[in-house]
Amino acid sequence: MEAPNTTYINGFNKGYLIAKYLPKLSELLAKGMQTTDHPFVSGFVAGTNQLLQERTQDRLSDLTNIRKQEKDKDMERDIE
Repeated sequence: MEAPNTTYINGFNKGYLIAKYLPKLSELLAKGMQTTDHPFVSGFVAGTNQLLQERTQDRLSDLTNIRKQEKDKDMERDIE
């Protein structure tokens, strides 16, 4: 039997990859497995959540950049 830490990491990596390439499947699996206390399941859910957090952060960063560009354009218009 694998050590719990290895099992958790294996689940995390699989959860992350499935969330990246098959997000709807990952969401269904994560919701269905949240009541289980197995380290693989905990890792899977954590990997899925990690990717969702990264995507949210990327979107927020993109929006911040767009707002900054718009603000810069507005400032250029005011100067002219």
